[in-house]
Amino acid sequence: MTLSSINKKGIIALLLCLCLNLPGNAQFHAQRSIHLKANSNWFTGFYSLDLKTAPPGVTETDKFLGMLRSNGLESSYTIEYNEQKGRRHANIIPVSHPQTGALRFIVVPNQIFDRNIDPMPNGDWDFNLFYTSNGKKRIVAPFIHDPDKYYAFALSQTLGLTYSVVDMQLNNGLGDVAPGLKNVPVRKPEFLDTDAEFIDIVPGNNCDLWLLMTESDQESNSYTLSAYNITASGIDTTPVIAYYERKTMWDMLWDFKVSPDRESIAYISLNVVDYLPGSHLNFLRFNPDNGAITDNGAYPSVPLTETDNRDMHGNFTPDNSAFIIYTNEYANGNAIFYKYELADNMRKSSFTYAFPYPQYDWYKYSIYTPPIISLKPHGDKLYFNIPEYYTKPDLNDMEHKLKYVFHYTCIKMSAIKPAGGNWQQVAFDPQIDLWRNCRLYTNSDVVYPYVDQDTLPSIYFDTVFCREPNMTFASITAKARPGYTGYVWNDGTTGD
Repeated sequence: MTLSSINKKGIIALLLCLCLNLPGNAQFHAQRSIHLKANSNWFTGFYSLDLKTAPPGVTETDKFLGMLRSNGLESSYTIEYNEQKGRRHANIIPVSHPQTGALRFIVVPNQIFDRNIDPMPNGDWDFNLFYTSNGKKRIVAPFIHDPDKYYAFALSQTLGLTYSVVDMQLNNGLGDVAPGLKNVPVRKPEFLDTDAEFIDIVPGNNCDLWLLMTESDQESNSYTLSAYNITASGIDTTPVIAYYERKTMWDMLWDFKVSPDRESIAYISLNVVDYLPGSHLNFLRFNPDNGAITDNGAYPSVPLTETDNRDMHGNFTPDNSAFIIYTNEYANGNAIFYKYELADNMRKSSFTYAFPYPQYDWYKYSIYTPPIISLKPHGDKLYFNIPEYYTKPDLNDMEHKLKYVFHYTCIKMSAIKPAGGNWQQVAFDPQIDLWRNCRLYTNSDVVYPYVDQDTLPSIYFDTVFCREPNMTFASITAKARPGYTGYVWNDGTTGD
């Protein structure tokens, strides 16, 4: 439709959008400013990172570290593999303002803390009711049309899925859980002996969000994947459910990730007892329109290099072209990463990152903890921790030749980024110096839906475009901007 009389700013914006195919060049939801600022403050322990600056600003946060330790969440930032394999660490969710990036509050497994790292008056969870483990048992989602309210979801072995409403207008602007809106039940556990964990929150196609979670029966092979729809009206308590069977009851379903295009879910299956079947990278399909999860049309499963330690982590590249995974492999002074091309039948390639660490040698080490590396996306990069090893003598070795190899989890941090215009080749950011009391927490981001501010600039439409920006337009009805009247269209009609 051509406009014969419209303000110049509006017609220029419309022509740019239509002629330059602006939607095809738009970013995924996690690239939007609202997302980047809402997730711009990372806490690692002794230090915090401000990702609004380049390079990220680093600040001492000894009060945060003291809070973790006083709540029994971090006694040691080490990994020692005489301990349990398949380890989880404290689920830390910092929530920042989506417009300014200023810290608003932090969720940890037993408490919500305000921006001053003081406990919110009504922000505790009863450990007699809620999980005390360090898996992803907490997750945060914003209200769709109220920027000062959030859902703080929590999982309980007895109550199942619950939420509390955090209202930033309370407690003199520091925020608190709203009276009468704490531990609101959503759905009871699926199994009697259940183990549940959140996967992520994903923008839907209808100005909504989807809360994804997994739940398994510890006494059988059964597990379910559930998608709860969050709209401006609230939470639909009846989820979309997909039922699956693990290959064995010992399989640990680990490291769930949702792709940037919102259409795939990746996870790693670890068999932590008899090591059969071997570890695999698996994929499912997710439909952001209706919440359906299926294995039909999913990317093929990938067998992973077998290691005894098995704390493998991976993530999608921010451009949705590949999946990068680290499987504990270290050789010749380099950690070895593997990259699988999603659109090329999972074609495998590798790249390395150099840092000092001993290579496994059974003549020297009776216990060997490999470097364990996690990946966390932000913007167009994948940040990763760089561990530092230390050794202890094996007191059971009468010849005093053998040692234990352990490590501090995050003495430094770096980021993988595309070399040039795409992820066919990778490069690395300079290292960020941290401290021995630090960890890269890979919590789920605070995710915002597609809402009316995601429409084209300076133009008003009769439909809000909530889908991915590269989807083609249907017919459009242009409307006058507020305060403007008396437009004349090219067919001779007038209107406002």
